[in-house]
Amino acid sequence: MAERAEKLSVKLSERQSDKLGRFLGHLETYNQHTNLVSNAAPKVVALDHLLDSISLVEVVSNQWQKRKKGGGRLIDIGSGAGFPGLILAILFEDADVTLMDSIEKKTRFLEEAVDLLELDNVTVLTDRAESIAHHPQYRETFDIATARAVGASELIAELALPMLTVGGLLILQKTESQLVDETHKARKAAKFLGGVIGSVVGLDEKVLEKARSLILVTKEEHTSDKYPRAWKKIKESPLGV
Repeated sequence: MAERAEKLSVKLSERQSDKLGRFLGHLETYNQHTNLVSNAAPKVVALDHLLDSISLVEVVSNQWQKRKKGGGRLIDIGSGAGFPGLILAILFEDADVTLMDSIEKKTRFLEEAVDLLELDNVTVLTDRAESIAHHPQYRETFDIATARAVGASELIAELALPMLTVGGLLILQKTESQLVDETHKARKAAKFLGGVIGSVVGLDEKVLEKARSLILVTKEEHTSDKYPRAWKKIKESPLGV
């Protein structure tokens, strides 16, 4: 795993490697009584989930540098079993990371993992993004937003962009087929929310053993207070579709 990470321009410290290993062991044990991932064998999780999270590190680092911060605020929407948000919290100890999921069994796992790994830089929320995005404590306060397995790009854009500061970055992780289907829709939706697609980054297929890309959406203007709408409305009438 350390060798693959280096091919993604990430050199894991001994401390980080130890925490990642402990996390994988905790997930395997927890998954025996609470289904979080389909297969929790550490080698499977490392390849299918951990590397996907590590593949964001270079983009995240560039965003911190652009914002002139050693580590800013990051929110991971629909954190689930902690990918990519909890992994990024391990790798960026100076960042203030919020892990958010609406399902309590998932946030309970995340809270246990945060305590086990002694991650002082993490807050876990059990709530819905369309709700907290209207709360002054969270609205337009984050530098980066991630959402790995929440839904289509145009839906994620409406949930995430209202929580980003102007100049903030939404990172969308997509498969090859999703990239073809969703890039245009994401671009149209982002316009309603003050965002614009800056670039699409192709990731190393040999390292990940699958085709993956990142759609990078930069927030250039403040988001109208009417967004995000209720989840039912977002799903029934996606922006830009």
